[in-house]
Amino acid sequence: MKTCIITAGTGNYKAHLRSIDHLDVDGFIFGDIKDKNLQIDGTRWTRIKETYFWHNDPYMRAKYYKMFWHQIPILNEYDVVVWIDGTIEIKSLPLNELKDHDLVVYQHGRRFSTHEEIKFSWGANNLRFGDYRHGLKEQKQMKNIDWLAITCFVINKRCESVIKMNNKWFSDIILYSPQCQVSFPSACEYADVNVKLYKFSNRNASHTETEHYKRHRHLIGYRKYK
Repeated sequence: MKTCIITAGTGNYKAHLRSIDHLDVDGFIFGDIKDKNLQIDGTRWTRIKETYFWHNDPYMRAKYYKMFWHQIPILNEYDVVVWIDGTIEIKSLPLNELKDHDLVVYQHGRRFSTHEEIKFSWGANNLRFGDYRHGLKEQKQMKNIDWLAITCFVINKRCESVIKMNNKWFSDIILYSPQCQVSFPSACEYADVNVKLYKFSNRNASHTETEHYKRHRHLIGYRKYK
């Protein structure tokens, strides 16, 4: 399966993309991030400056590339599209899981339902989601999905169910909030996606490092992300 890795940087976000040369796959960085704010390691990353979607909130703009990659022509030749946040350093890709699954993610490990995630986002993360409290409130009235994933590392197989999920996921993001971890489980269930959910060993497991990736710190705080 031909595979690529994608990420996005928007607004005044600062990013350091670690090398993916060891994976022998192509990589693409989308978005209007300034050249001076972007450090790229390795030779396999390609910068795409074309704007495919606009929103006043740069955090929302980045979601387009995360969820609507199937609408970007340059990615049409790839059978597998791996999304990573700009903080992720990939160790390996468990592509063998796609023999029996449509999509691969990690279980959240600290919170275990969509309503738990909404409650957390309403409080501690209000710098990021403060403008979307009404949308989160609406989502709290919906069905509580009893699983949650970390969406900084998502391995997508190009197939009908994943594309259907992407459409629902992005639709809910636009309608409610850019809190994509809240919208993701319901979108997967809506599209009947066969998800491989890697689990942490305990409830308090760190999100910093897994078998497949290491997560680095953001180089800019959400208060300054405009």
